[in-house]
Amino acid sequence: WMAAEYPERVGALVLAAPSASCQSLNRLDELLATPLLGSALATGAFIGLGLTLKLGAARHRISNGFGVPEDYLLSYSRTLLNPLIWHSFAVEQRTLTRELPELEMRLGSISAATTIVTGTADRIVSPASARALAARIPGAHLVQLRRASHLLLQERPVELAELIVGAASEAATAASAAGQDSLGSG
Repeated sequence: WMAAEYPERVGALVLAAPSASCQSLNRLDELLATPLLGSALATGAFIGLGLTLKLGAARHRISNGFGVPEDYLLSYSRTLLNPLIWHSFAVEQRTLTRELPELEMRLGSISAATTIVTGTADRIVSPASARALAARIPGAHLVQLRRASHLLLQERPVELAELIVGAASEAATAASAAGQDSLGSG
């Protein structure tokens, strides 16, 4: 939203596994956004996964399958068992489904240099959805990380950090050059 509403405040965007187009939504998103039922389903899923991640054998299997460290999964189990997280997820899901159509209509007005990062194995936000998003933002650059899922920050933190630092560096260089141009032309 900020890049569309206040373009002068945003020098660059790096969107990691973004749900930023209606194409990224599916029936499960709509179901999870349903008041009461969605909250109950999310709460049950979070509790179930949180308890599962506390079990060593299950955590080991998930760690091996997704390439996520076991200690991270154990820590994440505590997060999943926090009632505030359940509520936050439900609110975010309802907001996403309600506001995404309007945001999608404004994607073409984004002027900040934009990098969209997606995993080729993402089952939450499909690579096709990321490609469609990149096509709607002028000049957007799509980076697809091979064999990465939706958990880019956990699976590929170094590559994601490098992309963020690179985007920030390019934005700073562009801002500096624009400031010098405006100073030199007056």
